[in-house]
Amino acid sequence: MDHKEAASKLMFSIDLLPQVSRHIDFLEKVAESPDLKDKHVLRRATYRYEKYWLPLAAEHRDECLAAPLDIEWIWHCHMLSPRNYKRDCIALVGTVINHTFYNKQERDSSLQAAKNHWLQKYGEKDEPFTMEFSTLDKEALENFTSALSYDLVEAAARQSSFYDKITSLECTNEDDLLRINEKYKQYLYLCKLLPKLPLTPSIGMDLLWHIHQANPLAYKYDMETILRRLLQHDDTSTDHSEGSKLHKATQLTKTSWENVYNEPFGDCININCGGTCVRCT
Repeated sequence: MDHKEAASKLMFSIDLLPQVSRHIDFLEKVAESPDLKDKHVLRRATYRYEKYWLPLAAEHRDECLAAPLDIEWIWHCHMLSPRNYKRDCIALVGTVINHTFYNKQERDSSLQAAKNHWLQKYGEKDEPFTMEFSTLDKEALENFTSALSYDLVEAAARQSSFYDKITSLECTNEDDLLRINEKYKQYLYLCKLLPKLPLTPSIGMDLLWHIHQANPLAYKYDMETILRRLLQHDDTSTDHSEGSKLHKATQLTKTSWENVYNEPFGDCININCGGTCVRCT
């Protein structure tokens, strides 16, 4: 069995493909909300997430509740640092809170259940379930210090450009989704073969990786099964200039990919691309 065939046999505990369109819809909603680029809003969202949402979600963890958009965005950015997410959840609420991407009907139902639980636990005067950012007092949280091990305001700022990056991807039909899924499996298999190398995914692989991490219980199980470790996602380095840490890691990944799979690195299935098109870089 060659490496590409071995990669294709990797199994996940959930089907990621139905969540691709749901994830993209979520990112589009975030991108269309200018408030979620305001650091004051993000700071308030972090406060709401840490002080209200995590305790509530822990009480109802069997329901896998959906959150209001501001909290959902901060939550998503937290899950994209799996080790920090696991550490913080256990430290603050004693358990890792699960999440998934629902279709519209499922999300509406889960969001209503979350609102009912919120009102029962907190009421509306203490902290409203849905935040009106136009009336936000930007000085109200000047003394708030987060207990989280990860700066979610900065993480949200870094992740704000991800939606623009994935718009170049072709993931409109089943064949496109299957192709991206196979590439993601190849990326994980490469991480298994070369555990000490700093390997970086292409944008299509990263899309599937984000979705996988946003199902944290499944992600933890799958990584422990496939890699025997929790694969950390690190977005703190954004410098792609020649000679940078990220540029070197990308070049190393391309070389390793070509050596292992005998094909260009990236999302494109055009063998003449050479890994240079917008979807492969």
